[in-house]
Amino acid sequence: RTISTLLIYFGAGFYILFKLFGINLTPLLTTSAVLTGIMVLSLQDTIKNLFTGLWINMDRIVAKGDWVRVGDKEGKVMEVTWRTTRLLTRQNDYIYIPNRLLAEGVIDNFSYPSPLHVVLIDIGASFGDPPNMVMDTLTEIARDTKGVLKDPLPAVWILHFGDFEVKYRLRACIEDYRDELDVKTEINKRIWYAFRRKRIEIPFPSRTLYHHRPAGVHYPHDFILHSLKAIDFLAPLADDEMKRI
Repeated sequence: RTISTLLIYFGAGFYILFKLFGINLTPLLTTSAVLTGIMVLSLQDTIKNLFTGLWINMDRIVAKGDWVRVGDKEGKVMEVTWRTTRLLTRQNDYIYIPNRLLAEGVIDNFSYPSPLHVVLIDIGASFGDPPNMVMDTLTEIARDTKGVLKDPLPAVWILHFGDFEVKYRLRACIEDYRDELDVKTEINKRIWYAFRRKRIEIPFPSRTLYHHRPAGVHYPHDFILHSLKAIDFLAPLADDEMKRI
């Protein structure tokens, strides 16, 4: 509304100056337009950051407290200003990201509109282990792990039959993306102990190597005798002794 009012006043002032005093402001406006164009070009990154900052706040793209990933940068949003979005990473580093990068790239928001996050863990078991036992074991582990939600319930799928293992995928849901690494670590630790107790094998790639010996090579008797005589400590031996060797 304020911008519209200013435009109306400016137009009215221009009309009065032209009609009453005969002042032609066209050259001035032309010069101003050129200068404005130069300023816009020189400040385009700043202007883009400004409008992107407004867009971020108006559309609730990210907000303070959200856990996000922008490009290869990931962390908690500490502040969104008119020029930058500031992240605190897992390594406790503070990162300033120009707002225009948020408009030009892909933003992963792990906190909004829902903080619920899915954790996926792939694990292999041997062909000798019954699938029902493996799936029940994995489900029980996830259900008893601290931080895993009861709703939705953990689930397990068989992905495929590999060369040396049956590949399973465990899905568990957590309430906060920041807990993902802790929950994954706890689940993997429990899997190792549970599989050991129930004698479920975690297979590893194996190879069978075949060693082929070349067929026997026969050398002439004279060639062997001559080769032995060429050895320093055998040279003093007589031919009969050399033949016995």
